[in-house]
Amino acid sequence: MLFTTIIITTITALAVNAAGAPQTDYQIQETNDEIYNALPVDFHESDSYFDEGEPSLYEDSPVYKYSDDVQPEHEWIDMMAEHHHEVKLISRCRSGKPAFLYEGHPQPRISGTIQGPVRGGVAWMEGYDGAHCQSSGVNCGIVEFTLTNSEGKGMQNSADYSLLDGPGLGNHKFHYKMNFHFTGSCTKGPGGPCTGDSPQKCPGAYLGDKTEGGAPTQCLSDNTGITITFC
Repeated sequence: MLFTTIIITTITALAVNAAGAPQTDYQIQETNDEIYNALPVDFHESDSYFDEGEPSLYEDSPVYKYSDDVQPEHEWIDMMAEHHHEVKLISRCRSGKPAFLYEGHPQPRISGTIQGPVRGGVAWMEGYDGAHCQSSGVNCGIVEFTLTNSEGKGMQNSADYSLLDGPGLGNHKFHYKMNFHFTGSCTKGPGGPCTGDSPQKCPGAYLGDKTEGGAPTQCLSDNTGITITFC
């Protein structure tokens, strides 16, 4: 009985204490703008917070430099402007159109002036009837050429006919007459047009599979051009 009385008394005491505990009433209060409004206006208006008389921390950063403020290096531009070569293509053929490309510029193009050196140039008749001429003059005769200033290194202008048709050499077959000569301060030519696939008919040409059998026309002069005539 004593044990039962103690349990009942304890439970009763806990219930009384819980009933008498204060209840917390949570409510959302509206923001009091008095503190915010008491701050200086320029504190929360960031556009006018910084003194306009003070220099910006970023004025010297290259990110904020205008391109007009940067002084370009003109030396290499002037050098390239003085380094120019005219490539003139003439066609007297009944079909097709002349084209050329050169190292670093694989898209066929027409006559024009090139700024900078022209290395590994190749000219041919594109679309010539019955010849199936492909890019770089594959299957057809070509004129190979390089136009460059000496640049103090003795680099020479060079051009030749090519009818190389050995394995892996482009299958360059004779289909049309070819001729060329340098223009500008150098006016050398190969000694005559290419009218066939023999040394007598195609002066200085590379023939068959003899990659070292030709005799290129060369000259040492600046800003040299070339005129290439087909048919």
